[in-house]
Amino acid sequence: MDRQDLDFDDAIKENRRDGGRSGEEIERFTVDENLTELERAKLFLSPGAHQLQQCCALERLPKIFHEYKGAANRALFPALTSWVESYSPQSQVAAGEAFMAVTEDTSLPKEVGQWLLPTVLQLLNSNRNQEVARVWLKALCAIIQILPRQVLLEDLMPLAVSKGESQQSAQSRTAACAIFGAIAPFLKAEEIAKSFLQKAMGLCQDTDLEVRVCMCEQLNKISRAVGVDTVKEKVLPELYELLKDEELAVQNAALETLVEMLDFLPAEIRQTKIMPYLRSFCPPEETEVVLISLPRLIGELMCKLVYDLSDDDFQPLMEAYKSYARHSSEEIRKLCASNIPAVLKAIGSRKYALGLHVLYLQFVQDHSPPVRAICAAAFNEIAKMLGKKRTSSYLREPLVMLLEDESRDVQKAILEDLNLTLGHFNVGTAQQKAAIFEALLPSILRAEKAASVGRQWRMQLCLLRAFAEMPEYFSSDQIYDYLVPICFNYMTEGVLHVRAAATMALAVFIRNNRKACQRYELSTRVVRDYANGRSYWLRMVFIEFCENMLKVSSSRMFKDVFLDPAISTLQDPVPSVRMRACLLLPHIKHAIKLPEDVGVLEKINHLTTQRLNDNVKEVAAAAQRVADGFKHSLRSAINDRDMAGGQAISQEEIERIDKQREEEEWNMLSKEEQEEKKKIDDMLQRLKLEGGSKKANIASSLQPLPSAQQDPGRRSAVGLPRSTSSNGSRGSLGSMATTAPSRTGSADTGRKLTSSSPVSPSQTPAPASSIKRGSTQPVSAPAATKLGGRTSLTTGAAGASARPASPAISLRPQTPSTPTPTDDLASRRNLKTLPGRRTSSSNG
Repeated sequence: MDRQDLDFDDAIKENRRDGGRSGEEIERFTVDENLTELERAKLFLSPGAHQLQQCCALERLPKIFHEYKGAANRALFPALTSWVESYSPQSQVAAGEAFMAVTEDTSLPKEVGQWLLPTVLQLLNSNRNQEVARVWLKALCAIIQILPRQVLLEDLMPLAVSKGESQQSAQSRTAACAIFGAIAPFLKAEEIAKSFLQKAMGLCQDTDLEVRVCMCEQLNKISRAVGVDTVKEKVLPELYELLKDEELAVQNAALETLVEMLDFLPAEIRQTKIMPYLRSFCPPEETEVVLISLPRLIGELMCKLVYDLSDDDFQPLMEAYKSYARHSSEEIRKLCASNIPAVLKAIGSRKYALGLHVLYLQFVQDHSPPVRAICAAAFNEIAKMLGKKRTSSYLREPLVMLLEDESRDVQKAILEDLNLTLGHFNVGTAQQKAAIFEALLPSILRAEKAASVGRQWRMQLCLLRAFAEMPEYFSSDQIYDYLVPICFNYMTEGVLHVRAAATMALAVFIRNNRKACQRYELSTRVVRDYANGRSYWLRMVFIEFCENMLKVSSSRMFKDVFLDPAISTLQDPVPSVRMRACLLLPHIKHAIKLPEDVGVLEKINHLTTQRLNDNVKEVAAAAQRVADGFKHSLRSAINDRDMAGGQAISQEEIERIDKQREEEEWNMLSKEEQEEKKKIDDMLQRLKLEGGSKKANIASSLQPLPSAQQDPGRRSAVGLPRSTSSNGSRGSLGSMATTAPSRTGSADTGRKLTSSSPVSPSQTPAPASSIKRGSTQPVSAPAATKLGGRTSLTTGAAGASARPASPAISLRPQTPSTPTPTDDLASRRNLKTLPGRRTSSSNG
């Protein structure tokens, strides 16, 4: 049959056959979609189900138990107990892991342990696969923690004793050891001594290696249950024998148990019994066979013994640590490097210079990248224990080495907490701090360059999160020259999360910049490159920036530059931008202040209504969600660090924080910068007033036309910028619509006018003032023109959006109509009055 003759169903069947599945198999493994999750799980757990179906049901078993509780037990376990033995080893392992996850759910009834116990015991007794048996043994130990004490005494303790008999297999004796350790914390000392203590001590001398290791791992739990006196008499002698075992695995397990028991044992035993044994390993011999537990636990060992030992007794342990740190094995050096914080805690920060500094430098320069990465991960913890003064003296060189390391794993580890790490160097006078951070800046820039070369976005994200703390450590000029370009680069080139972090960093930089001219330049660049960006995703980045700017700055700083462009994004021609801009509305609404911003509030409400009626349903839905959540949006209006206990704060508290931020931003500037800021504000105010005056003159030269009466049901969509942006005085609505052509001509003429070349922000004249409903003033240009029984507002040259190459968009659907003679007359009059009208409209 020709492929062109295949319908959709035939193509699906053919693809299934090509995948190696026959029709019978597909039919057998197909289930009814209307089954409940419990019914589907029962079906998937049956022996005839596919292995993937079984694993899927077992993976969801904890969730099913959480939702159905007793119903799940009644529906699943009678059948599961009889089926589980027929599962493959992989499915049995998955079942054991699912049982362990069920025991961790504290919302389940207390009887859940008794539901699971029969199945676990059945699998444990019948299974001969060591991997599967090990998983089910862990599951049993997890279930023991939620079983009633009576079940432990009457069922599990006799079972463990019987499994520990010498004639039982090694697997059974290992299970007995694990059960003894699991039930010991829930029994009394007398019950343990009477029932299985002697049996457990006998298993310490078992002939099988696995049994001795497992029993050794249980001695800490048993010792804490039976008490110190019994430990001295019966447990410690067996532990000493295990420490001298001929098998290295047993010695390692015994040493680990000994370290766990140190805080439980009396000081007398630690000094007279434990230290003589430890001295035999100090210093260690350079051999291939090493007791691996000692370098892994030496930090914990020192912390537990530090108060019992004199300096002479403690020195051998320190020498042993240094010897292990120089070992040829990479694994041992990694263990020693991870123990540096614990060793430092034991010896104290005062002895760091004599005991550990050289060793830490050795680890930082180790030829193994994993060793250096461990040092980088521990850097912040070490610096915290040393304190700022010692950190600035000793750790500056290691930090530079780690930042400039050639390994990405090392750089990633040091950048992970860079925002915290830099704070440890913030000490001394202003000159000293400036010198310290000036020396660190080149290394930070090299780390950023390394992260950008390979597009390591996680490293970039860590670095940008640290950027938000940089104003505390670096000067405004350093940030402006070196760090701000990085933010702009990532805002343009970075992935989604990196762009978001870059906008936050740039917002912090602008807010904390101490030079008014740099603040203004950066702010205008953001508006020029992003708010008026040619690509829609650049305008999306601008919206993200506005959200972050509102979180870190005062409302006045935001409104001076970013308010009008932010509101204009609600009229963007791209639906995705309008939808994203809707999420910005709650932040803007809590930034405006009444009565001076009443015009802005009216404009926001008007645009919100427009978006609620947007012709794109996704945009309308987003606007509806925002409108419904306005009353709950106080929390998102202020940065998380200004909220106490996660509670929503009042409007008065928001205004207090905003006032405090405004004062901080003003005090950041020097007197000269404050004067310069005033000049910039006065210049902007003068330009706005001049633009408004020119627009008023043009409007007064036009006579109102009979066909251009104001629609009483709508407000004028043309408006001025706020009369002042720096002193917070009341302003008018501002433009509520993007640039649109005059509709006195045909639809083709309108399209031609809207597709012409862009206009730079400096060339765009200010819009005309707004006219409220019911006003008797003449309609300002561009006039409202009646078309086909409808009244529309045209904006002419004073378009609200100065975004380059962004086509005009009508926010309400329009129906083209045939122009009337009156309309043609109005058009000719307008063109006669304004010779440059066609040019200015096309540029808009």
